[in-house]
Amino acid sequence: MARTRVIDLRPVLISLSMLTVILGLMATLLAGCNTTEGFGKDVKSAGSGIEHSAEKNK
Repeated sequence: MARTRVIDLRPVLISLSMLTVILGLMATLLAGCNTTEGFGKDVKSAGSGIEHSAEKNK
């Protein structure tokens, strides 16, 4: 008579779930960095425009 093995997959599923969450957070953070960089460039550009206007109207 063959014995049937029972394999507990809970640790594997927990590990895969944690990996998925970590990868999702990393992707979000990296996308946020690009967004923040673009926002910084926009603010810098606006500041340069204000500075140029102030110099012109002295």
